[in-house]
This record gives sequence, C-alpha cells and structure tokens, in this order.
Amino acid sequence: MKNNFGMYAVRDELSGEIDVEATMNRFHTELQAQVAHETNDLDAIAGAVSTVFNKHPNVNIKTDSVIHAVLRELNVDVMDDKPMVKRIRTYLQDNADDTRESGKTYKCNKGQNGGICRWSEYTEKPAKTTKKSRDGNNK
Repeated sequence: MKNNFGMYAVRDELSGEIDVEATMNRFHTELQAQVAHETNDLDAIAGAVSTVFNKHPNVNIKTDSVIHAVLRELNVDVMDDKPMVKRIRTYLQDNADDTRESGKTYKCNKGQNGGICRWSEYTEKPAKTTKKSRDGNNK
C-alpha cells in the first residue's frame, strides 16, 4: 500500500530535507479541519433526518428512502457524493435500535413492514388474539 505522506511534507528551503515539526504541524492543522468538516456534516445529517421525520410523522420509512430524502434536504446528489451516503447510513445505524431501552432516537423495524421511525412516535400494537369456535377450540 502506497502512502501519501509526501503531500504533507514540509521541506527546509535550503537543504530540501523534511522538516518533521513543520510537517506535523501542517498535518495536525489539516486533520483538525477534516474533523470540523465531518462534525458539521454530522450536525447537518442529524438535522436533515429530523426534518424528514417531521414531514412524515408516525410512518416507518425504508432506510434507502430515508437516505434519499436526507440527500434531498442537504441538496446533495447521490451520484456525486457516495461518502455522504455512507455517513448518513452510519448515522442511522448509530441512532436506531429495535429496543426502546437502548435510548436511541429511532426505532429499527425489521421484516416485511420494516423501516425506521421515531421512538417518540412509536406505539406498540396489541397482541393478536385467537378466536374460539363454538366448540371451544382455537382457530
């Protein structure tokens, strides 16, 4: 695997040797900028996901549909920004669970009627009861 350390290397003007301290400072500055960018993305994603569920309350929405709706909210083309799609999917996975006790914001429903909904809007469906026939046997 080839590394890209050369793009961060700061060289001494006279000797041409790598100035390790200046290189580390440059890398640190660029890394902090990247962290800030990703933090801003995460805040924007969280806001856009919330907006999608505000527009569609009390509805299970398939994960891919949530992702596409979030991309529309963020004005991002799915074909142009695959890393953003991955960050949205990761955000949904990190903030959804199938148990209320998890403390997550969203409920992950699996199966045929699966999708994601807000825990705050989710209500348990009553258990199905069986009918008894006239002779007392369950149907």
